[in-house]
Amino acid sequence: MIVAITSFKTKPGKRAEFIELAQDCIKGTHAEVGNVMYVALLSPDDEETIFYVEQWESLETALAHLQAPHYLTFSKQSVELRVGEPKVELFNSTKLTPEDFKKIYDQIPKK
Repeated sequence: MIVAITSFKTKPGKRAEFIELAQDCIKGTHAEVGNVMYVALLSPDDEETIFYVEQWESLETALAHLQAPHYLTFSKQSVELRVGEPKVELFNSTKLTPEDFKKIYDQIPKK
């Protein structure tokens, strides 16, 4: 699985407009083959920073998202609302079973 964390910096006073514009992209992304999770988060510390956390079944499905019509439309239209290019970090992740998670959790020191 691939996890992408993307951060956008909006122009001052443009966050609400950016969020509104993103709605079609978010809905379209949820319907994409290979999308496991796609959520937008607002920074609690910075009124102009928005994070997207995405999870994809594979690198191929994550890359296909970048060619989806709803993503291309959002990307083009959001240029006027944001400062610079988004920052993207990609991670390989492993889906854990409840048993695997418990093994890890049990190793955490307790008070």
